[in-house]
Amino acid sequence: MEVSGLLGTLDPAAVAPVVERHWRTIEDCFTRGRGAAVYIGGRLIIGLRIGVDGAVRSARVAGGDLGAWPVERCVLAAARSWKFPRPRGGEAEVSVPLELPARAAALADASKLAERALAVRLLDLRPCLKGGSEGEGVYVTAYVAPGGVVTSAGFAPVPENDYNEAWADCAHEKMLKWKLPDPRGSVWKVHGRYPRP
Repeated sequence: MEVSGLLGTLDPAAVAPVVERHWRTIEDCFTRGRGAAVYIGGRLIIGLRIGVDGAVRSARVAGGDLGAWPVERCVLAAARSWKFPRPRGGEAEVSVPLELPARAAALADASKLAERALAVRLLDLRPCLKGGSEGEGVYVTAYVAPGGVVTSAGFAPVPENDYNEAWADCAHEKMLKWKLPDPRGSVWKVHGRYPRP
């Protein structure tokens, strides 16, 4: 667990018990959010801004490759109600890495054809911007099931960028309607970047 002070500092030893106390909620988000897709799994890093009173002022996805926006959104909503010890010296920023293991493995060596197809389809997410810049510079992880159906997708910001939840809601909904190359009896975990560099 990494804890970095923005204006203040929070001891990492004070952060871990708060996360442990809420671990059941995190697991519930994971179980409900992935549903029957037991091949979903990976790392989710949440970034929290902790106020001087120890309350969470904001929560966002800070990184990871989980590839499950419903899980990510649920964990963020839960984290906004967490209470931490008071930081020393002002508000603090906390990075909380979570490992959420799959019960069945997806093939990480997805076909280059699928990765190229994903890169092209990511351009279809432009309407989700609705005139804003949110969503610029996002790593996308998606799962492609037999038939080429996208069964899940999640997002992590490129460093120095961010995205808002409305963009992610729109992008996720669009991606679940996509067809990519067929993994033929397997599930591929594919990665891309929106927009392409």
